[in-house]
Amino acid sequence: MYKKILEIFLILLVFIYIIFEELIWDRLAKPIFSYISNLELFKDLEQKILALNSYIILFIFLITFII
Repeated sequence: MYKKILEIFLILLVFIYIIFEELIWDRLAKPIFSYISNLELFKDLEQKILALNSYIILFIFLITFII
């Protein structure tokens, strides 16, 4: 009985992920991401980030997740 409930729960999670992927990411997040990435300010910032040491970049992203 426990395995059936767990299996149904996992199937439900997969369906939620598929809906999120198709509806939200493709229709909302991609246009926003492409608009932001085309801004001149972020093009300069991207070059500065790429010039940094990889450990510094990792540290910056870890700090944002910790906060």
